[in-house]
Amino acid sequence: MGGVPFPKRLRLPPDAYSNPEHTFHIAIRAMPGERPFRDTVLGDAIWQLLLNEPGRRKIRLVAACLMPDHLHVIAKPLEQNVQAWVGAFKSYSTRVSWRHGIHRAL
Repeated sequence: MGGVPFPKRLRLPPDAYSNPEHTFHIAIRAMPGERPFRDTVLGDAIWQLLLNEPGRRKIRLVAACLMPDHLHVIAKPLEQNVQAWVGAFKSYSTRVSWRHGIHRAL
């Protein structure tokens, strides 16, 4: 028990995620079996967070697509490592989900 139900998959050396020459496709999944973004109110709140969260200007958001159980993001690092931005976004989005009645891991 405990642990993460799916592993983080870093395929590049850590410094690559800070290189502004690189563009990344990132998929952020909800917990397995969960489809929290089917709820349009929560989906809209997550979308607004993606566009307006505090760290947002530290990356260049090229494109994004919110699906019922995951989010696709195409981004370039500006002032922040993309990997660090993902961690911060997941933290912010979890707090948003709590305000919308989700009381478990997002």
